[in-house]
Amino acid sequence: MLTLDEPNKGFGTLGGNLVIFSGKSYAYKLAFENITVSTTLSETVAVKRLETGVNQGALCQEAIVPIGDSLAYLTNEVALRIISDPDKLTGITPGTFSNPIKPDFDAEDWLDSSDKPDAFGIWYKNMLIFSAPQGSHLYMLNFVENADGKLVRYWNSPQIFPVGPLSIIDSGTGNNLSNGDKLHGHSNSVPETYLLFDGASDGQYAGMEMTEKLPIDAKAVFAYQSYGKRAELKCFDEFYVEGEITTNTTDLTLGLNYDYGGMTQQLEKTIDGSDTDILEGVLGFNSLAQQSLAVNPLGGLLNAPSDARKFRVLFEIAREDFNEIQDIYSTNEVDRYWAIIARGANVTLSPRKLINIKK
Repeated sequence: MLTLDEPNKGFGTLGGNLVIFSGKSYAYKLAFENITVSTTLSETVAVKRLETGVNQGALCQEAIVPIGDSLAYLTNEVALRIISDPDKLTGITPGTFSNPIKPDFDAEDWLDSSDKPDAFGIWYKNMLIFSAPQGSHLYMLNFVENADGKLVRYWNSPQIFPVGPLSIIDSGTGNNLSNGDKLHGHSNSVPETYLLFDGASDGQYAGMEMTEKLPIDAKAVFAYQSYGKRAELKCFDEFYVEGEITTNTTDLTLGLNYDYGGMTQQLEKTIDGSDTDILEGVLGFNSLAQQSLAVNPLGGLLNAPSDARKFRVLFEIAREDFNEIQDIYSTNEVDRYWAIIARGANVTLSPRKLINIKK
């Protein structure tokens, strides 16, 4: 019988220690100790309350994820913390791994309509994944070891997935190891389960008619570029894009925002995957090229389709002065595949000067 300060929130194990989270801020370390009663060897449970900070307790049991000899969990702040020693829960020692995307975590709704925690976590293929069902978002933290043996961590952009709990389900048959254990998401609104990262359209099922599939609103939004001269006007007359595309992707849109929010002007160009003038050879499997190293790509496919082609296109555009420019790539149809490898413009300084901002 263990009497704790607050109702229990979840459990986790670290080595020979059981860690119990209770309330919003409490954590306890339990360990079995050998004792001798008369001549009989027995065991007892020793419990120690750890001096955790405010709201540093686990959000819920579903947000506690064991990773080998470590424990990852969402706190009530809400933040992602990972520990390998329960004593490191004390004070400000636990490392916060969600700081790179703190604005996203702070803006996310981690509670359901009854103000109860609503988050689910899982470890899958070198990736720590948490779902936020209320906002239909998926947060993915990748762990990659480089050639020097250094562990690198980075967050994918938050993904829109209408799922709650996540499960790894064995979809293999017989000795076919290629099917293996696949990641599935259970819907946050209807009694359905989805195989994730399996295609280029939402709701894709075997034998499904094209008209019944749902399109993916796919976007690649790049940061604004000032080309090293933030206070100088620039211009260009050519914009180059290199990437991968399938021949049925005839509507890949390139959007250009001249200055913040497209204040100066906004342009759109279309990249047509059926245009043989811009296409090169069919892509082969190459782990050092288009295939991701030890992580899943952001899109819906783990591998490029067999009919994907390399493309290069150079758009001629009338010169227009700007301070900074942003390029955005998007499609919103079913069974589309594209990837951007390189892009940029032949930017030069404009002969005009920004005299209107001088005060």
